Amino acid sequence: MNSSDTKYRLLISPYPTIYDYRSIEDNLTSMAAKGWRTENVDTFLWKFKKAEPSNKEFSAIFTGSEKTELLEELCEKEGWKKEFQWKHMQIFYADQDAIPLETDEAVKLENIHRNMKQTFIPNWIKILLFMLVLAFINGMKYFNNSPYSDGLTFWAFLIALYGALIAGITLLGYLLWLKVSRKRISEGGVCAKATLQRKIINILLIGFLALCIGGLADANIHFGKGIVLYIVIYLILVLAVVSIINQLSKQKERKILFGIITLVLIIGLVVFMNIIEKILITWV
Repeated sequence: MNSSDTKYRLLISPYPTIYDYRSIEDNLTSMAAKGWRTENVDTFLWKFKKAEPSNKEFSAIFTGSEKTELLEELCEKEGWKKEFQWKHMQIFYADQDAIPLETDEAVKLENIHRNMKQTFIPNWIKILLFMLVLAFINGMKYFNNSPYSDGLTFWAFLIALYGALIAGITLLGYLLWLKVSRKRISEGGVCAKATLQRKIINILLIGFLALCIGGLADANIHFGKGIVLYIVIYLILVLAVVSIINQLSKQKERKILFGIITLVLIIGLVVFMNIIEKILITWV
């Protein structure tokens, strides 16, 4: 197949329910059967490349970074090859008659929970707190009839409040999955799937996108295309920062970069607020 004929497919990243390893395994197995294999995984999108259909089976394993090499060696001895690694989750594949990996569901669940406490839970708590602070600041300005408040402030309040709702539901969804999975395992079953949580979060994300589009459209009407362009560039920068931070493997590097870029984003936000303030002053 020529490079020009190569086909790709993008799917939304399962990050909000990354703990649901069973759905990830089933989805990768289904994609492989249809002739799609992963080429690149990121915080927001997973990229698949067209390949020959196969009946490979996939297994997702959560482990610490210090055990990565040892895990790969053990898996290769059992006939499992590494497909990719994203954060602390490693994906292996093998023929369907291969010996299963990590048959003890209780151990698997605790490994997942330990990793979620290191990355998933802290990250979503940060998002929740950040959105609540933004909602509080903009809400105080708007509902206290600040002279520097207008429709854009109200949109910022709604978007931040909606973002906090998504973060809160994502965290509650994980805790519910953890509770149900522990109960099932105690009864001799396997971990639950997070199908309901994923559907709810996807619907909320669509609503969040619609809300952002509404805010940009309103800003375009009141302030012109210059402000809209600034907002779009700023949002793209934020998404790029999140993606870069999540791809860093070393915790120390992540903390340093997170601190530096957070400072840059705060400066950008201050500049943006000053621009809005100057525009509003000219109107008053």
